Amino acid sequence: MKNFIRIPLNLVDRLRSDINPLRGLSMPVVVNQLEEGARGAYADLQWTYNFIERRDATLRACKRRIHSALRSLDWEIKIPENLDAEGARLAQAQADALREAYDRIENLREAFEFLALAEFRGFSHLEKIWNGETITRLEPVPQWHWVRKGIYGRWQFNPESRGGTTDGQDIDPSNFLIREVSDPIDEIALVCYVRKGLSAKDWDGFVENFGIPYTFIIMPPQTSERERAAYEDTVRRIAADGRGVLPQGSEIKTADSGNRGTNPFREHLDYQDEQIVLAATGGLLTMLSQPTGIGSGASQAHADTFSQIARALALEVSEIFQAQLDADILKKLFPSQKPLAYFELCSGDTHDVKNIFENAVLARNAGYAVDPAQLQEKTGYKLLSNEK
Repeated sequence: MKNFIRIPLNLVDRLRSDINPLRGLSMPVVVNQLEEGARGAYADLQWTYNFIERRDATLRACKRRIHSALRSLDWEIKIPENLDAEGARLAQAQADALREAYDRIENLREAFEFLALAEFRGFSHLEKIWNGETITRLEPVPQWHWVRKGIYGRWQFNPESRGGTTDGQDIDPSNFLIREVSDPIDEIALVCYVRKGLSAKDWDGFVENFGIPYTFIIMPPQTSERERAAYEDTVRRIAADGRGVLPQGSEIKTADSGNRGTNPFREHLDYQDEQIVLAATGGLLTMLSQPTGIGSGASQAHADTFSQIARALALEVSEIFQAQLDADILKKLFPSQKPLAYFELCSGDTHDVKNIFENAVLARNAGYAVDPAQLQEKTGYKLLSNEK
């Protein structure tokens, strides 16, 4: 089967890399990009999302924490309970086939995280990369390469990532795993990013004007007019460098501007960060009410918040794999049977990981070898050999 998208993107994205969407970014530009996104012209909006996720510390932290929590999850192939003997036999055969198909996919973790990225950007597409009759990768397709006519239009591929257009190449949706989110986090974060930039700029001006007390230097008594010009030049150089020597009898006086205590910028910046955190955590105020220090109570509260988010994401991702991948595999291999086995992304705590390693040791002691790639996939650890 022909792979549709994977080949041409590197060259095209090198051309788009010359565009810095943050240069000249203002609220009218943001409004225009959001309106284009509503029409289905996603290229410029998604390119901007990509940049603010890297430049905004709060947004980046939320994204990293969600992905980190998602990495702690494991995947399983499950079968329903309470089946009769024949049903259990059929379900087990389907489960074995699904497990073999998933084990051949080399980038499952990357695929999970890219589908989760739809939570921020609104949608994610994974192309099924085939090697003969086998899917070997689920290739992430950058969001700035997609268009559609309106929010209900069919997805089309925009190979040149042209801005402002809703016209692209038709695709076969069955060759992709697609996740859509109607209220993405980045829509809120983009507005907050621009507001924070304006507030930070005003804060910089405030600090420049009022951050340093006004300084006055009193010249020594009986300074002549001839000496005054040289004295003023010396004082300017000292004021610019912060160091120097003044003639005997000089005095330095400072005066507070009287406005240094009026600083609304921190509160305004904190409000924008709160909006991003609320959007990213689904309104879980724990993240706002708990400090981010090293105390066990605060750290545990944050970990619990993102673990809860990861579990909810896991449920959605599992449903997408079940509907858009499991169904095709089972239909192809078991055309006359009702689908029974299914994929599930589920919690994998430390105890489970410990059991996996212990079982691998038991298997080795019994004379069997465990595939390192499968062990790495199941535990989430990058395994390196210590043999020399």
